[in-house]
Amino acid sequence: MREKGFEFGTTTGRARRCGWLDIVQLRYCHMINGWTDIAITKLDILTGFSEIKICMGYQDKQGNLLESYPASLLLLESCTVLIIPLLIDIVSMNLIAIMCL
Repeated sequence: MREKGFEFGTTTGRARRCGWLDIVQLRYCHMINGWTDIAITKLDILTGFSEIKICMGYQDKQGNLLESYPASLLLLESCTVLIIPLLIDIVSMNLIAIMCL
């Protein structure tokens, strides 16, 4: 994903952090900042992927589902990320990529 999207610093050339969508973090960010719109960029780089991974929650060591972002970093470190693969219709993604050009 990083290479396909050219996610490297302009001056330093250092690789930028990239990852899949984390709905829990997005919900927390919305709660803190109260934004009403979101812009998702670089959808065209998803062309060729058969699935997109989305984090829908966290599970602690006791098996409890945490649907909100944990306040404790120690708890967050011990959690397992619950990822749901979202299958992509390749034809639709190719059309989106063409429309983004």
